Amino acid sequence: MAVTTANTRAVECASPHDNEVIGAIRYEGQDAFPGAAALQSYAETACIRAFGTYVGIDFQTSSLNMMPVLPTDLTWAKGDRQVVCVVLAADGSKLTGSVEGTAR
Repeated sequence: MAVTTANTRAVECASPHDNEVIGAIRYEGQDAFPGAAALQSYAETACIRAFGTYVGIDFQTSSLNMMPVLPTDLTWAKGDRQVVCVVLAADGSKLTGSVEGTAR
């Protein structure tokens, strides 16, 4: 199942949770939907930068995984231009507390 805003809900960071939003970056550039591959490429660079700033460690040396939540052609048509960067535990366990500044 794809991660979308329709199938997610906010929880307190102190409660066990599956993932954490570490950044949202607006895709700039074109009016027409650029395609999933272009958005994925953009997200990779933007989210790695956001990861280092938020978590406080380079993504490549981190124990966390990351995935982007991208606009689809349907949400794009409604004005969605946000790439949301989400981190999760590499082993699939729940996160407890925020990963912000943890250098994890």
